[in-house]
Amino acid sequence: MQASELLSKDVRELEYAATVAYFYLQTKNWEEAKGKTCEFKGIPPGGTDVRAAAKLALRLVA
Repeated sequence: MQASELLSKDVRELEYAATVAYFYLQTKNWEEAKGKTCEFKGIPPGGTDVRAAAKLALRLVA
């Protein structure tokens, strides 16, 4: 992933993606990481925010 691509992302998406990545590194489970992110950030599970963040986090961590 290029830095310019990250710079074009919304700050909220970057924040959520960092949180998903953090929880993934703790749990080694993407679904659990998304769930913990939603709980921690107070966002609806399964919403577009968490889906976009998880997609970005997957690209960053993998």
